[in-house]
Amino acid sequence: AYASDAPARDDDAPPASTLIAPCGCAGSGKFVHAGCLRRWQRQIGRDNAGALPSIPRGRNRREGGGAARAVSCNVCNQKFALAPPRAADVWDDMSVGNLLVARDHDRFSEKGGFKRSVILVLELTKTQAVGVCLSRELGETSERRGPSWAPVDADVRAAAERAAPHPVYWRRGGPVGGGRIGAPRFLVVGPGATVALDDGTRVGAVGGLRGEDLPEALDRGRGAVAIYRGYCRWGRQQLAQEFEDGDWAIAPSRAGDVRPEREGDDLWRDVLQRATGGAA
Repeated sequence: AYASDAPARDDDAPPASTLIAPCGCAGSGKFVHAGCLRRWQRQIGRDNAGALPSIPRGRNRREGGGAARAVSCNVCNQKFALAPPRAADVWDDMSVGNLLVARDHDRFSEKGGFKRSVILVLELTKTQAVGVCLSRELGETSERRGPSWAPVDADVRAAAERAAPHPVYWRRGGPVGGGRIGAPRFLVVGPGATVALDDGTRVGAVGGLRGEDLPEALDRGRGAVAIYRGYCRWGRQQLAQEFEDGDWAIAPSRAGDVRPEREGDDLWRDVLQRATGGAA
C-alpha cells in the first residue's frame, strides 16, 4: 500500500469543492479544495507504488520516501487532515486462474507491454499478485525496445528447442525478471495440472527457470509449450488502484486462452468481450 502510515480512510470526507486547511501552512498556501488534495494524493500513490517504507529525509527523517508526500505536507511536515484515498480492494473478486485483460484505452503504452494484454493470474497472496502475459510475442519492434523484448540468446534458444519433443513458442511474459536487471528468468506453460482454469481444465506452469534450466524442463513435455521471458507482479494496493482507474477487467479463463500457439490481438479481443460484454 502506498500510505501504510496514514490514518484510516474517512468515508465522510468533505465534498470535492470544499476549501479546507489540511495542514499547518499559513498564508496563500493554507487552503485547498478537498477534491484537489485527494486527486494529488492519489497520483502520488500511483507514482510511488512499492516505495520503500522508510527513507531518511533531511533533519526531520520523514518516513515513507516519495509516498510520504501523500500523507504529510512537504512544507510544514504536518500530517494532512485527510488520509490518502485507498482504492477498493479487488482481492475478493479475483483468484488464481483468472485472466486480467487490459481495457481499450490509451493509458498503457506499447513500449510498456501492457497495451492490449491478457494476464493469467498464477499466484495471489495477501500482499501481491503474480501472473504472466499470454498475448505478447517476444521480439523488439520500432515501438517495443529493451532487454525484456530482446530475442533470447541463440544458444539458449537452440538448446531448449532441441530438448523439446514438441513445438516451442517464445513469448514476453512481463517486465519482472525480463533481463533488465540480472539474467532473465523464464516460465514454461503447457500441458499439465499446476493451475486450474475457470472452465475446469488445467494447465502446467513451471517458473523461475534460468536459460540453462530450460532443456531439462522441456524434455519430458507432452505437447507444445510457450516459454515466457519474465513475468508480471503487482502489490495489492497498486493493482487495486489500477482497477479503480479503469485499467483492467477480470475474465474467466478457458483452455483455449492458454494454447501455446495463440497470442496477439485476437486473444485480447476475445477475452475483453468475455469480461465486459463489449462495454470496454
